[in-house]
Amino acid sequence: MSLPWGLLWLLLLACTWWLAAVLHRDRALALLRAFCRREELILLDDTLIWHGFSRPGQAHTPGFPVTPPPHRPGPWPLWQYRFEISPDGRQRLTGRLWLATYGTAAWLAIDNEPQNTPTDHDAGVD
Repeated sequence: MSLPWGLLWLLLLACTWWLAAVLHRDRALALLRAFCRREELILLDDTLIWHGFSRPGQAHTPGFPVTPPPHRPGPWPLWQYRFEISPDGRQRLTGRLWLATYGTAAWLAIDNEPQNTPTDHDAGVD
């Protein structure tokens, strides 16, 4: 029994996509952890969530550069991730990170509205 060529190509494409997704996420997480260390921020839950793709050159320029881009990101899509950080463990700041395909450049944007997280002490629980 042999597999049809179409199914074999589909399997190869799925494996390639999975590997690219894992490598891009690892690169983005490493950049975000380095940024948090440098700025003395806490990466909450130590997670980074893939939020889709965005096209470079849209109406807005994503955030500020985390890594100096050697050139413009080109026509390839930007991998977009969401995360939460905190300066003190009580405030939650949401942010976005865009990573150029092939990991050559990254941009970061942090929302300006901190959200206080209630603690057990704030809720009257001792």
